[in-house]
Amino acid sequence: MLARRVITLGVAALVLSGCTSLTDPDGQQVLSSPTTNNAGAPGFTDPSLLRVPGLSWASGEGLPEYQIHRVTLDQAREAVRDRDYTEVSTTEKLVTTGTLLIPFGLDETGTLAGFTGQQSDHPIDAVLFSGATGVGRYTDGKLARFTEHGKNFLPPETAIGLGSVGPEGTVWSEPDEDWQSGRWRILWVPHGQSEVRVLASSADVQDPTQQPPTYYGASTPVFSNGRVFWHASFHAEDSALIVPKLLSVAFDEPGHVRIEDAEGFDPVPVGSEILYVGTQRPAPGSEPAALGAPVPAQIAVLDASGTARSLVELSPEAPPANQIMNLGAQQGIVSFTYLGDFYIANTLTGKVIALPMPSGTGVANVVHCDQRVSFRFSDGGHAAASARYVYDVASESLLVVQDPNFTGGAQCAGDLISWSVAKQLDGHSRQWDVMTRWKR
Repeated sequence: MLARRVITLGVAALVLSGCTSLTDPDGQQVLSSPTTNNAGAPGFTDPSLLRVPGLSWASGEGLPEYQIHRVTLDQAREAVRDRDYTEVSTTEKLVTTGTLLIPFGLDETGTLAGFTGQQSDHPIDAVLFSGATGVGRYTDGKLARFTEHGKNFLPPETAIGLGSVGPEGTVWSEPDEDWQSGRWRILWVPHGQSEVRVLASSADVQDPTQQPPTYYGASTPVFSNGRVFWHASFHAEDSALIVPKLLSVAFDEPGHVRIEDAEGFDPVPVGSEILYVGTQRPAPGSEPAALGAPVPAQIAVLDASGTARSLVELSPEAPPANQIMNLGAQQGIVSFTYLGDFYIANTLTGKVIALPMPSGTGVANVVHCDQRVSFRFSDGGHAAASARYVYDVASESLLVVQDPNFTGGAQCAGDLISWSVAKQLDGHSRQWDVMTRWKR
């Protein structure tokens, strides 16, 4: 049976030079613009500014001055149904046919795309789904499968990786069932169509005489500028290191994979540019033999010309063994974790909030849509995720939705947020998604 294997790497910290503003496809600035700081804006943030050791933000003409404010989770207000949000639909009808959908993407029309399989009595969460048998989309109460086990480029020896949704359609990765082989493919279904197309495979870029490394795990392919971007691991040409590199391919040139001049992983599209977790190679003689890999060192930006620069990076003040992790972004809002805090940065104004993560947990299932960031906290196990937070950057409000049936999974697009729930029905564990529309 197919297995969805997700390897999440705690990595992030970046180092590049030359900072300019992110731009959207129309040429307007998205990630940074000259502005006065709004530290006095209404909201509940502490007016005293935090000085965080080890974080160095991009600075220069036309860029905001970043100021960090402390926010605590006990300041969150309980979200009220029908006042803060309304429930608009669910995928619960799939339960009657024994069908399971684990979404990996949502668009602003309310269409969910994700992995399909069978409902199971075994605990299911959004991190590991060991029964994926296909990929499809759910819209207007109907599930349409793009591909199924043994059909349309999904042979038994292939697993289903991660995916995303955009105006260009649906894209996902298929790592080999034996993930240690390092082999993978990138598949795409154009918007409004159902034919699966192979855009790229590891054979397009890997040395056939070497086994591809797998240290940086599975990648989520994303759309940007008529291309699909993702990351893969490579053997370094001049050392024993394993390095992650960004790759891309144009829709109209399948198989012609471009290796970007950017060492890093987890690309995220922002306007016409790509944010990613950049890595830094260790100094000669100090290579980490146990891992054989560079360390995450920054959040970097790759512009449409292929030039990389830093947004935020670790400085020499950073405590040893700390990293910037869990990159998320949309428009001018960027989120990450560092030193036990979850940061949400408005790169248009320079205002940053820092939320302390509960002891023994990390942030998980972070989704961005417009000015909202939704997230939960996880202890790294499979414990129920009963609280989901929603931070609205525009209003500086932190809300929390409590539900003991949450599995942890969530998607976000426009003013829509969907989350996964699991309940006992007729003595069996069943899972589905609930779509909600949020109000300003």
